[in-house]
Amino acid sequence: MKIGERILLTIFTLVVIIVSIFAILLSLGVFNIDSVQSAVYEYMNNPVYGLVPLLMIVMGFAVMFIGVKKKKVRLGIIHTNEFGNLVISPKTFESAGYSAIKDIKGIKDAAIEIEFDESGVEYNIDALVVSDVNIPELTKEVQNAIKNHVETVIGIPVKSVNLHVKDMVAPQTSITHLR
Repeated sequence: MKIGERILLTIFTLVVIIVSIFAILLSLGVFNIDSVQSAVYEYMNNPVYGLVPLLMIVMGFAVMFIGVKKKKVRLGIIHTNEFGNLVISPKTFESAGYSAIKDIKGIKDAAIEIEFDESGVEYNIDALVVSDVNIPELTKEVQNAIKNHVETVIGIPVKSVNLHVKDMVAPQTSITHLR
């Protein structure tokens, strides 16, 4: 929900709460009915105050339709050839990225996100790397592996591969049982 929609919803909700509290207090006899009638009479004789209900109606319709907006669905990249279209989902690109880096030594764990448009795919990788690895060389290896694998297997150009090293971890050593 956008900030403007949140503000509109908040204002509308507060006005409804205030009117509801006023109606409850009026029914309980907290207000003198004569003073309420004179205030309503003054309100009705001033045409400027007609804008308040009109504004409330507009806000009511706006609040009603805030949740109706459809979200954009990322179908994927559409690859067209002479026989028709092929839609390749974002999940396919993520899986291809994981497949490309699964055997690279030095990466302990990774999370892949992709962005794409008509010109190709951009990979953003958050990785945990082993502490004894050369990060610049690892970056080149990851970038080349993903670019080559995706372009070979899927046939869509890779615009960029961005590696974000989140942390370095100790390499796993095999543990032997002590006797």
